[in-house]
Amino acid sequence: MMSAGMQAYHSSDPCEVIPMPTQLPKSHQDEFRKQRATWTNYQGFPPGYRRMTAGWVASAKKEETRIQWLEKLIEYSARNERIEFM
Repeated sequence: MMSAGMQAYHSSDPCEVIPMPTQLPKSHQDEFRKQRATWTNYQGFPPGYRRMTAGWVASAKKEETRIQWLEKLIEYSARNERIEFM
């Protein structure tokens, strides 16, 4: 690797990637748990899928977007289906 690449690799640049949340925010989790069958379906999904979807919902910048994404997650979980991201 060239010296510029080595400097960039070893720098303590504040532009680091912030890790995605792995759990739903408490208020949203409480909303989700109110629908017991849906929550049970969601808990039946693999842990990696639950982390990914929780991070997806929690990563929205606006609260209204988080609510929309949570509603979509609840809708799919109620049907015991996964959201296809790709």
